[in-house]
Amino acid sequence: MWYDNERIVEEEGISRLLVGRTFAYFPKYVDGKNNSISSESKENLDSIDNITYDNKEYVLITQRLGRTIIPLNPELLAQSTFDQDIIDGYLNEIHKNVHNYSILTEYSFLMNEIPRNFYCLPQIDNLLIWDVFIMLYSTVYKNAKLKLQIRLSHNYPNTCPEVFFITPIFHPLVNIQTGKLNLGTSLSNWDPSCHYMSLIFLYIKNLFYLQEEYNKETVENQEALFLLNNDKDEFIKNVQKYINQGNKKIYDHMENCMFNFNQKEEHIEIKDKLENIKTDQVCARKAEAFVHWLINEYSMENTNGDGDTTNEDDNNINGDDNNINGDDNNINGDDNNINGDEKNINGYENNINGDENSINGYENNINGDENSINGYENNINGDENNINGDDNNINGDDNNINGDENSINGYENNINGDDNNINGDENNINGDDNNINGDDNNINVDENNINEDENNKENIKRDDTNEEYNQNDNINVEKYSMDNYINNVSTNE
Repeated sequence: MWYDNERIVEEEGISRLLVGRTFAYFPKYVDGKNNSISSESKENLDSIDNITYDNKEYVLITQRLGRTIIPLNPELLAQSTFDQDIIDGYLNEIHKNVHNYSILTEYSFLMNEIPRNFYCLPQIDNLLIWDVFIMLYSTVYKNAKLKLQIRLSHNYPNTCPEVFFITPIFHPLVNIQTGKLNLGTSLSNWDPSCHYMSLIFLYIKNLFYLQEEYNKETVENQEALFLLNNDKDEFIKNVQKYINQGNKKIYDHMENCMFNFNQKEEHIEIKDKLENIKTDQVCARKAEAFVHWLINEYSMENTNGDGDTTNEDDNNINGDDNNINGDDNNINGDDNNINGDEKNINGYENNINGDENSINGYENNINGDENSINGYENNINGDENNINGDDNNINGDDNNINGDENSINGYENNINGDDNNINGDENNINGDDNNINGDDNNINVDENNINEDENNKENIKRDDTNEEYNQNDNINVEKYSMDNYINNVSTNE
């Protein structure tokens, strides 16, 4: 079977999505007559408009307009005369896959329509649950990082999906307990002919602008609505409170969630670089600056680090190989030891058999020797008494020897102590000699001081004599001057 997909723009105002027109081949002759392929028509077969299957001719016919393109079995479409069980098997197979196929087709279209900073992934084991992650950079919900889930029903697209905020958010349309989002009157009246998943995402995006006129039927959080209308500052405080709480839990692991994050060191480095570039007032081309850093600096550093790790791993592998070879050698050595032990065991068994024969003969000799032994035992008992007496004497001698040894040890200790005292006395004598030498030096110094004192005394005597001479000279001079003065006065008179 051959099929094609022709994308057709839907009516304006309904959706920008495209639907598929499915083509399928139907038998040219439904009743089976004239269904044999003639030689004249063979040249026209197996073209884009005709195809052969099971010696029947099929023509290309537009099958339907629909949301999905599903390849169907040509024999089933041809209404062949299969058994009912075979037909039911085909139908069950189609019904099992058609729902998942339609969801995946719509998801592929959604990737071209999803708003910016919105990320969506269907769960691996359940295509009916889509995990969504949103990062907001404007409105009063700026810096919010939100996780959502869109849950589809088994008969989607005939029923409306449900949206739940996994991350708590303070908003009039979001239930504070369950996190369920009220989709409003328009989307709640879901029509598969004009409503698509892209409209759900556009509705979520417009949610954060708070421009809608809310009514009693759609409001899920009455407190948020009251604060929004009467105290906007308090409303914003509550919004920021929920944002901060949600951002702190962004790294908490969630089961069956496609968006689980962790705080690895390399992630923190990238995050810090983004923040630095964002706050850099000089950098005008921030996006290009970050990409340049990521490719030329960050990636190169990690590549070099991985190379070092690879070399270490290679060395470890070589070391493991050497250990394995060593273990093999040990195993071979153990095998040789085992073989040697087996031979020793066999020889030992032969010796045991020979010893058993000797033992049997020896037992007979023992019986004859027992009588002799009894007599010999009496002699031994007497000898043992003598030995015990000798042992006592020996023990006494040992005690005396031990006492003498202790005396010798004590005497040696006294000698060592006397040697130490002699050494101490010699040290004291040396110290006394040093003191005597010091005293001699002091005596010499004192004698020098006495000599100097005597010299000083002689100098003092000389000074006294000089003073007397000077005084006598001065008196004589004064007398002479007085006589001259008297003579002059007499002459003048």
